[in-house]
Amino acid sequence: MLQQLAGELGIADRVIFTGQVAPEQVLGTFDIFALSSDTEQMPNALLEAMAASRPVAAVNVGDVKSIVCEENRDFIVERDDGPAFAAAITRLLHDHEQRRTLGRKNHERVVSAFSQERMFAAYSEIFGADQTH
Repeated sequence: MLQQLAGELGIADRVIFTGQVAPEQVLGTFDIFALSSDTEQMPNALLEAMAASRPVAAVNVGDVKSIVCEENRDFIVERDDGPAFAAAITRLLHDHEQRRTLGRKNHERVVSAFSQERMFAAYSEIFGADQTH
């Protein structure tokens, strides 16, 4: 059905239908990670995209705006503002250098603030667990 729609829209030559794949296999091939969810809290897909050094255009739901690097926050728009979301994507599409810079900074942020080690340490502190065992 989607392949047929792509053909009808005249974009079939620019769309790849991969079937089921692991995110880490494809995220690095994206120019931009776009997240248009109605609701989120701390989306794993966002963290995965940041780990893959992707710039993000998204709607401001849950913790999305506070998760991305500070410089990327200009591309996080109000949830119900479709034109602003489209504009954020367009701005990123037309600025290769900014995409590269934001991708690098998002990667640095996810490694420093959201690593597995940091998560384990935070849970250990919450639950009073001894981390030496």
